[in-house]
Amino acid sequence: MELFPAPLSPPVTTDYTRLGLGPEASVDEIRAASSRLDQRLRRQGADEAELAAAHAIRLESADDRAAYDAAHPPLALLKLRPTWHPVLDDAAVQHHVLRRELELFLQERGEPVYRPSDLTRTDFTADHTPDPLLDGA
Repeated sequence: MELFPAPLSPPVTTDYTRLGLGPEASVDEIRAASSRLDQRLRRQGADEAELAAAHAIRLESADDRAAYDAAHPPLALLKLRPTWHPVLDDAAVQHHVLRRELELFLQERGEPVYRPSDLTRTDFTADHTPDPLLDGA
């Protein structure tokens, strides 16, 4: 059982980021951004492969855009899965699970694990609730 799985990592670059747009951009904005990208690449002296890659961006059509979003979910549409486990919903179990995970973490790295007990404690003030009748407030 993996208690803290890593969430899905978002894509670093997408066709939207290459165009300088967000995933909610309209078709007109995508066309204008595609034209600007093409002009910028030509000014920079891009080779045919870079120009072909820029022309391969097809987000104007609703079908092409839906297929691209399904294959490469934009960050705004990306749904991260929860990284907790239901066992952590119970507060009584949380401390035990956390202690076990920390002990395993330390043991794997060869670090000593300190397990406090009543024999090693020196402060017992938190063990009782003061009572004004018994403690003489």
